Amino acid sequence: MGVYTFVALIALGSLSQHQFELDDLAYLNDLDQIHQDPSAIFSADRRLPGRPVTDMALLLIQMSFTDNPTAFHVALVFCHLITTVLLTFTFLKTGLNQELSLIGGLFFLINLAHFRAIHWISCLAYPLSLSWGCVGILAYIAYHETPRYKWYGISVCGFVLAILSHPAAIVCPLFIAYFTWQKKQPMRPILSIGIISLAVLIGLLKLFPQVPQAEHATAVLQWHIIDLIQHGFWYLGRLWVSTFTVFREMHDIQTPDLLLGVLVVIGVIVLWYYRIFPTAHWGIWMLLSTVVFITNPNQTHFESGPSRHLYFASAGSAVLLAWACQQLSLKVSRSSQSRPKICLTLLITLITGLSIVGLKKSEAFTYIISARTYLVTNQKEKATQLFEKAVAQAPELVSSAMYERFPIANLAEGKFLNDSLHQALAQYPDNKLIVAIRMIYGFQSNTVDHQHLTDRIVAFAQQNTKDIQEFVAISCLNLGYFYATKLQHSPAEILYQGALKLKPGYPEAAVHLSQIYIKQKKNDAARQILHLAIDHYPTHVDALQNLAALYHREKNWDQTEKLYKRLLTQQPHATDILFKLGYIYMSQKNYAEARPLFETLTQQTPKNWQGFAYLGQCLHAQGHTTAAVRAYQRALKLKPNQSELQVLLRQLTP
Repeated sequence: MGVYTFVALIALGSLSQHQFELDDLAYLNDLDQIHQDPSAIFSADRRLPGRPVTDMALLLIQMSFTDNPTAFHVALVFCHLITTVLLTFTFLKTGLNQELSLIGGLFFLINLAHFRAIHWISCLAYPLSLSWGCVGILAYIAYHETPRYKWYGISVCGFVLAILSHPAAIVCPLFIAYFTWQKKQPMRPILSIGIISLAVLIGLLKLFPQVPQAEHATAVLQWHIIDLIQHGFWYLGRLWVSTFTVFREMHDIQTPDLLLGVLVVIGVIVLWYYRIFPTAHWGIWMLLSTVVFITNPNQTHFESGPSRHLYFASAGSAVLLAWACQQLSLKVSRSSQSRPKICLTLLITLITGLSIVGLKKSEAFTYIISARTYLVTNQKEKATQLFEKAVAQAPELVSSAMYERFPIANLAEGKFLNDSLHQALAQYPDNKLIVAIRMIYGFQSNTVDHQHLTDRIVAFAQQNTKDIQEFVAISCLNLGYFYATKLQHSPAEILYQGALKLKPGYPEAAVHLSQIYIKQKKNDAARQILHLAIDHYPTHVDALQNLAALYHREKNWDQTEKLYKRLLTQQPHATDILFKLGYIYMSQKNYAEARPLFETLTQQTPKNWQGFAYLGQCLHAQGHTTAAVRAYQRALKLKPNQSELQVLLRQLTP
């Protein structure tokens, strides 16, 4: 336990600095609902339903430490450590010698293949369910050694809690059924456990049809047998390939993975045929653990591939790897009794070192996914910090999409990610968009000719694809916005014009450019650019609002009225538009048109005293004195010191 803890601190201790990602945040929202109403744990409307034991464990952490990501990550690593210890005892009880059990436990603890199950807080379900599954297996073995019903009861509870933690834990009673059959022990006790476990699983999937495993069970009926086999070989191949290393294209199904998967199946068959037990038993465990996930219809599991789905299977591969190291050390060192131990120690040290280095690198994937989460939730500064951590951790694992996205997004704040761009160019030297971003970063120079550089960038983008042109247009928009906030209107104008050349009618660029024109008293140019944007994007709200505001300032009531009406067709309850259009009708003494607008406004914003005041004027003008008095009284209740309202009310109630 001490060695495991020490290794876990070295390999996984830095996870305490990690943040949440989208599924984690969804789980936290679910936990808030459960905390307010415990019955919500059975709600089918939740993001991740069907794991009540995991829900309770996460809720306990949240109640103890609130929404502190460090506490959640530490708890997850601790649960993984406990699982490793229980698994080591399980190895021992299934017949492995002490040396092989300890080595297998160590290789499972630092197994790189399942790193996502330890990095992702919502994946607590995996170590938690395997822990309970090990309890069930150990208790059932104890029941056969000393037939006492307390062990049988603990075994049943262990398996049920495992399945209620994650449905994939059905592999645990399946494995113990196989183990009992292979040992030629009575099958009746395990048959009862199997029926109970299956009933719990079916009930869970029926109660929560949205749970991923329920969807996968349905998907299997739609899959071709060849697809299922291919997926299974891919999982097995990826399990072994990613044991020692991580790489950028982990989400792709590749031919070497499939070939290795075939070899793994053949290897397990050979072990079983030659009765190399109990090692072969854990080969069977590995195959069973793979089967429960191969129906997953989504074959691209973020950047990390099927990592979290390999958690159960990696227990089997850890034993096989430990056995292979043991056998290799014996083969290499036949001539000396001491050499096998030295050779085995060297192999363990090598694999441990490779795994720890790989686990440190794999954190780049987690940083990227968290960065994407915070970018989506408009926390750009935090997202950028996480992105830069990923680049510093393992620049070769960061996707080109992220290298493109973050340098562009930060231009709006005038922040240039030069180190990240340098790494991007090193990793993707032929990426045209990254080359364009490097050109855009030329605006950092104090002596830059803004017009000349913008023309060069636009000309370069126009020689490439529409996607590149759109991204470069966004870059020009963001950097133009930064210059505008610094009141540097000349370079901002040049960049907005560049964005419009690449994306004609680009509404965001048109709106910002029109605001510069208005400040320069170029109303005609502002009007022209906004009309161009609306021609290309007829329903763009900001362009319509800015053009309406321009006509409003110019007191062109006909055009203003038309634009406000267009806006109301898209946003019928936009209170600012209701007020402005109602005010225009009021100024034209068109009370019949103004009245319904103010009625809607007061319904939408019952604390808007001006809405009630103007409604009262409309009603008064139309001869509805009693209703006008009520409207004025509501307005005065909201704004008691409004003297004009007091005068109007006294006139109506002498």
